[in-house]
Amino acid sequence: KIFKEKLINILERILQDGNNFLFEGKDYYNLRFKEEFIELSRLYAFDKNGNYNNACLDQLSKNKVYYINRWIPHHLNKLTVQAQNDEGVLNYFERNALDNLISLFAITNPEEAKDFAHKLVDIQDKEIRKIGYKVLIIVEGLEDWDKTFEFNEVLDSPNEDLKIERAYALSLIADADTCNGGLFQYLYNSYSDNHKDNINAFRMMGMEEKASIFERLDNLFKPNGVPTSREARQMIMSDKYSGIESSISKLESQYFQSTEDHKVHTLMIVLNNKDYFKDRISQHKELEK
Repeated sequence: KIFKEKLINILERILQDGNNFLFEGKDYYNLRFKEEFIELSRLYAFDKNGNYNNACLDQLSKNKVYYINRWIPHHLNKLTVQAQNDEGVLNYFERNALDNLISLFAITNPEEAKDFAHKLVDIQDKEIRKIGYKVLIIVEGLEDWDKTFEFNEVLDSPNEDLKIERAYALSLIADADTCNGGLFQYLYNSYSDNHKDNINAFRMMGMEEKASIFERLDNLFKPNGVPTSREARQMIMSDKYSGIESSISKLESQYFQSTEDHKVHTLMIVLNNKDYFKDRISQHKELEK
């Protein structure tokens, strides 16, 4: 309640004094209130569980919402143009400002926010693309897509209807384990028990580069590929004469250099299968009633 009142207060002052109060004639990411505004705008857009919340917006009158809908696009456009410029890499504060401004806009004017988001997903910077895809997920009403299944249950599920969810779960764990400790840790841990499934999962998620690296890793273990037995893998890995250590290191370097981002590809998959996930979300909500 205190945070909400504080946010409404700062929005009131913005509306009273216009750009002079917050921006003082400078770019908004250089202003003295930038950290407070980023914090407050995030609180405005999310509730304590991380879900988008209209409660604060409802307390603003229509004319204030209209003002915000004029004010946000001006600065969103400025940031988007900068991000589209090859030399216009956004710094930390600029990226946070973009994230929070477009999150606010997704609540107050989803159709225009969608137009901005489509521009962002075409930008090479993966952090900017994440922002764009996240907004498209919100605008399409897909933010609850990952609440329609139990993560651990889909890992071993033979149900073909859940193949997207299983690919998401398998690739997420494989990617996280590899990014945390490299391919050697991945092979020592139990997550590589399903190595061939992990290859297919990466491929289904559209992460072809990482699927290819995992495929070449599989080919190093003759004759049948990466063993499904953790003990068998560890025995091979502990044998310094196995002759594959340097090859694994090279593949590990290639993996870390990959520009494929699991979060970006996840959001892309959800959007590409939006009708399926909308049905799943609808069914899930009916079950919760």
